[in-house]
Amino acid sequence: MKMKDIREKQEAELISLEEELRRDLFELLNEKRINRSLEKPHLIRQTRRSIAKIKTFLNEKKTTSEGGK
Repeated sequence: MKMKDIREKQEAELISLEEELRRDLFELLNEKRINRSLEKPHLIRQTRRSIAKIKTFLNEKKTTSEGGK
């Protein structure tokens, strides 16, 4: 997911998207533990980075709304 896409979404959408990505990550990690391999192991890294981007944007938005303190 690109930052451009994240910036276009509303805060509520981003929070629900983050929850969905966390569930997906949990499922991917469980599948990796059970099967000891994944068909698409790159999805773990992509999911983690997407979560980080969303959290970064939400935190950035929060700090700018507080007056930059």
